[in-house]
Amino acid sequence: MTATPPRHLDLGCGLHPRNPYGCDQVYGIDIRRPPSLGEEFFRAANLSVQGIPFEDNFFDSISAYDFLENVPRVLLSGEGTGTVFPFVRLMDEI
Repeated sequence: MTATPPRHLDLGCGLHPRNPYGCDQVYGIDIRRPPSLGEEFFRAANLSVQGIPFEDNFFDSISAYDFLENVPRVLLSGEGTGTVFPFVRLMDEI
């Protein structure tokens, strides 16, 4: 079996995903995907209401510089009948 190169994900990365662990492959997620960056290594997602748009156990490391403080702690559910906890959901997924 061939080992995959180390992959890193930077949440809320803006235009330049960071790579603090020197992984071979660097991926990024932000609320908007800049037109200059392709979808292979960069995805657009609102992580307050969406899951991380990559398969489970795909990354060896994850960073979130200046990002987690922007994820709401509590929101109304989509139906408006209850509450959801986006920060806890995201931390569980990470």
